Amino acid sequence: MKVFVIAVFLESPISIWEAWILESAVQLTRAATFFIPLSLGTQEGALFMVTAAITGDGASGVAISLVKRMREIVWIAWGFAIGWRMLITSKKPLPRTVQTCGHQAIPSMPAMQSIHRAM
Repeated sequence: MKVFVIAVFLESPISIWEAWILESAVQLTRAATFFIPLSLGTQEGALFMVTAAITGDGASGVAISLVKRMREIVWIAWGFAIGWRMLITSKKPLPRTVQTCGHQAIPSMPAMQSIHRAM
């Protein structure tokens, strides 16, 4: 449904069934290329190829893909902004969970430090 709504706003000649086919091709591609971070390039390529096969115009597939990416970027940026705001307004200092002693990581709990000193 997202692809159809984006296609309507971009004035792309795609029916709801074709949009469903496009979305399934993207999901199939994302599942097959899960090891690529954020599936960069694979979503765009899949939408380009499938849209070119359906409508003869691959540019609308790339445009749809870029709009979908912008939505992802907005949500990621929003999450970072909320996290940053919570970090700045927090009155508590950040917990210090790990101290390093040479090459070993030691939890900063006093009991664990005394155990490490005994060793």
